[in-house]
Amino acid sequence: MAGYNDGVELFAAQGSQVVGGAFYVFYPHFWVIQKYIFGTAINISAVDGINAADVPFIIIQGKNDDMIPYDSTSIYAHRNWITNSKVQYILTDYGHEYPYSSEAAAEYRGQMKKSYDEYRERPEIKAAFENDEQNIIKLKKEWAESVNFDKILYNEVDESIFNDIYKMFDGAK
Repeated sequence: MAGYNDGVELFAAQGSQVVGGAFYVFYPHFWVIQKYIFGTAINISAVDGINAADVPFIIIQGKNDDMIPYDSTSIYAHRNWITNSKVQYILTDYGHEYPYSSEAAAEYRGQMKKSYDEYRERPEIKAAFENDEQNIIKLKKEWAESVNFDKILYNEVDESIFNDIYKMFDGAK
């Protein structure tokens, strides 16, 4: 789920995002360090592993993933190089977390995030979070109780995605 294809490619993409084009001035030095740390594993990609394995895969990727963008560094972005015929692709409208989410859960998470952010901005709460680490869990629990937080709805999955996953595992017997 929301996986990257190649560690070096991801490192370069994220490095250039942080410092811009200047990243490539230092890239050869970073590459040597990465090569030293990871050895020959630096040359391995997810696509290589998927193509070498004779097993089914489901690639689940969110269109709004800002950590592993679906159209650049993700496995999904490299799908044209995947030759394993047992691969299925699911592209959702979500981000890096919860790409398998139901629409109701995504909407609810958005509402809860807004509510929690508003709660955190209240002066007395903000001060408590900054000055009293012991009470953070208590404060979060108080917020959750005040909004009648629904863990089940927050984590609800898209049943069609999980049916596809079930079918993949069931067919792999």
